[in-house]
Formats: sequence, C-alpha cells, structure tokens
Amino acid sequence: ITAIIGLLFSSLLIGMLSSFIEEKVTSLRKGNLPVLEKGHYVILGYNHGEHGLIKQIIQNGERGNKCIVVLTDLEKPVIEDDINNSIDIPKNTEIICRHGDITRINDLRMCAVEYAKVVIINAIDDTRRVKAILAVAGLKNDLGNNNTRVISCVSNRNNLLPKSMLDSFNVLMLQTNTIMGSLIAHSSIEPGVSYAFYEMLQYEGNDFYFEDNYRFINKSITQITATLIDAVVVGIKSGEKIKLNPNKNTIVELGDELILLEDHKGAFKLIETSKIEIESYKCNEETKNKDRIIIFGENILLRSIFNELGDNNNILLVSDSESYQLHDYINSRSNINITDYSSIVEEKKKLIETVKTANHIIILADRTIEWDDADVKSTVLLLKLVDIKNSLNLDYNIVTELVKENSYNYVPKGIGFDYVITSSISSLVLAQLADKPLLKAVLAELLSNKGNNLRFISPTRFGIDNKGYYLTELKQIVLSYGYVMLGYSIAGKNYLNPVIRDRIVLKDTDKIIALG
Repeated sequence: ITAIIGLLFSSLLIGMLSSFIEEKVTSLRKGNLPVLEKGHYVILGYNHGEHGLIKQIIQNGERGNKCIVVLTDLEKPVIEDDINNSIDIPKNTEIICRHGDITRINDLRMCAVEYAKVVIINAIDDTRRVKAILAVAGLKNDLGNNNTRVISCVSNRNNLLPKSMLDSFNVLMLQTNTIMGSLIAHSSIEPGVSYAFYEMLQYEGNDFYFEDNYRFINKSITQITATLIDAVVVGIKSGEKIKLNPNKNTIVELGDELILLEDHKGAFKLIETSKIEIESYKCNEETKNKDRIIIFGENILLRSIFNELGDNNNILLVSDSESYQLHDYINSRSNINITDYSSIVEEKKKLIETVKTANHIIILADRTIEWDDADVKSTVLLLKLVDIKNSLNLDYNIVTELVKENSYNYVPKGIGFDYVITSSISSLVLAQLADKPLLKAVLAELLSNKGNNLRFISPTRFGIDNKGYYLTELKQIVLSYGYVMLGYSIAGKNYLNPVIRDRIVLKDTDKIIALG
C-alpha cells in the first residue's frame, strides 16, 4: 500500500512538474514571458518584411550593449525568423520578440515599458497608433514615470493629440502626410531629392548632429564655414529655438549648439585660415515656363502634394477615385484639371497622348487595395511610362510612391527615376527622433513648403564657373548668396558633405545641393 501510494504521489508530482515546465516552454516559445531589461528600446508594432526601423536603431552608433524589444500580434517564431534572416545583428545587440496586443496595458507591462529608454509606436494605422499612445500614457501615469519617451507618427493631422497632453506624458507625435507629400512633390520637380533625403535620414552615411565646441564661441557662421571641414553647418540651436540656414553674420554664443551634417558625431575638424570677408549676393533667378505635371492615382497625400506644387505649374490629375472628396478643392484651383484613370492607362494610345507633353510625372499608390497589390500596380504603370519615354525619346522624370519597404527589392533599378517608400521614410524618421527628439523641428521645416528646403541649383546661379574651386571656397560662395551648400550632384550622382581636399570642377549641367 505504501509503495502504491508513493508511486501515485511520485507520478502526480512528475505530472505537475512536467506540465509546469511545458507551460513555461510554451510561454517562452509564444513570447509571453516578461522582459527583464532597463534602458532598452521598445517597438510597438511590426510588419512582416519591414526591417528599416530595427536596422536604423542597430546602426545609430550608440556604444555598449543594446536591447530592442518588439511587441506585435504576430507569433514569436515568425518574427524571429523574419528578423534573423534579413538583418545582420551585431554581438552587442539583443532583439527580444513578444507576442501581444500593443493597446493592452498588461502586454505593455510584459515589455517593461516603464523602464524603457524610448517607446516607438510602429502600428499600421492611426487608430491603433493613438490607442497605443493612450495605453502607454496610462501605464506611465499609473507608475508615476515620465522619463520614458514615446514617439509616433500619424497620417492624419486630425489625429494629433493636444500639445498639453503630449508634453505632460513626454510624447512626440509627427504628422507624416505632409512629409510624404512634400518629399514626393520636391522629388518630382528636382530629381535626386528623395535619395538625398534618404541619406540624411539614415545612420549610414551623413547625418544631423548637435555639436557644441569652445572654438565655435564668439565666431560668426561665415568664420566657422571658412574653417570647418568634413562637416556642414546646417543650423544653430540657441536655447529652445532652432534656426536652419542662419544668417552668415550670426554669432555663436556660449550655450549655443551648431546643427552639423557629418559622418558621425564629432567628425568635424577646424583648420586655421586667414580672415574671411564674404559679401552678400542675390541668387540669379531662373526664368522658366510653367511645368506640366501629371499625377496618376489619388490618395491621402494628394492635398499636401497640391499645396507644395502651388499655382506655378499646370497639373493634370488622372484618377477615378472620389473617396477623398478633393474635387471642390480641385475646382477652386485654376491650374488643376482631372481626367479618367482607367480609360487612359488601359489604352496605350491615350496614355502616349497624355504624357508626351509632360515635364514631370507622379505615380501615387492605390491605398484602397492590399499594399503588395498597390506596389505592383504602381510598378507596372512605371514600366509602361519608361517604355514610352525611351521609344519616343520624351523628356520627363517620374517619381513613384511605394508603400512597402521590401517592394523596392523588386522594382527596376538604374532607370533614372526616383522612388519614395512611405513606410521606409516613416521608419527613418522614427529612428532619428528616438535618439534626437530635437530633430523634429529640423525635419518638419525641411519637409514642408515653408522655411528652408533642399534645392538642386545650377552652379551658374551662384556665379560658379568650371575653373575649379576648393570645397571651402564653394561653401563660402554659396553662403554669400544666402544658402548652405550640403554637397553637389554630378551626372545624377549625389555627393553630400564630400571629404575632398582637391579642387572641384563643376559643369553647367551639374547641381549644387543647397539648403535655402
């Protein structure tokens, strides 16, 4: 009897123990165990195949060990396989995946949100973004913690939360439609702009950094420009105010920080030079006729694109959609016409007749269908337009909006046209703001139709001929016209903040990449 009872008791104990272990292993496999980390990054939301945000956080140059926690409704093994097969993860970086709902407080607790360095909302739509922000804010309020920063983009400006609430919960929100619309509009008029923005927003290559140095104090922007190499003065931060493209006579005072475009923080060098005197000139205005711009498709970015293009161009909208109720707005603009999409795109003869007088073409993604389908639809139209251009020797440039980051792997390369990948831009912006929240003002101005913008300007407008100049000379000449020289473009290839000590020869067909 004792032996039988002992056997039953042992069996029961073993069963309970094995069930407990199996339950823990299942929780571990599903990603339901709490995270025991501090000072980590938390990403709320993950889209299969979209790795830009994680890549940028890995590459942000932060020293020491780094931990990134990803919370999503996808199964943990699926996320881990997708990330491990697509990203080279360095030894100092650990990526922890958790399965759950980004809007549930219990699931947020599992990610140790209250101990995180920054929480990045990476949801697919505004509804879930706002709900996630409110959930994180509620959790922070319960715990009395306001140190963790929360960053999110929203598509619709109507979903921006009140500034008082954002400040009280240390939340940073950025409205992306204006950014995307502005970037697409600029890229259509000035080819190459999108690639320049990509480089400035990525941690690979040149990036924006806030620098303070005792050698800057009591010197003017002119003097610093003349002595600064391996970096470009983009702006100045004085107190809480940020000024891009400051006046050349602005004096840097104690406590001010310069906003530099450089390869990495502290990459700049100061050299000794003679006293520089720069006169003020006015940039020669270009005389040009109105451009004819054709926009294929219609989505939520359209109003921002129209606002950015202004009234100085003739615009034809090729669209069947009325879902965004822009027709009253279009009718109020005398320079915008609208025509039927299906009848033109599906018949080659009509398509040729429509585009043969175009200067610039924009292809917008159809956001009423699946993202993959939308990108395929845009790519097919792009190939048709490229074929027409090459066969008839036409002269127009094309900028195409792609929704998904991995769609760029399947579109044709080297055909001389720009792509704006909306999910990729959002990831780059979020990654930048995660470590440098003060960049919000910089990015907001660069990607709006107000203030300073990125320009591709002919050297002749600055009085620059092809005799050859040193880089510091070119920067000073451009500064005398009220612009900041970020680099130059030769034969369609951009060189941002080039590290060159020899003379540079620019032809009339080349461009100065300037901020102004």
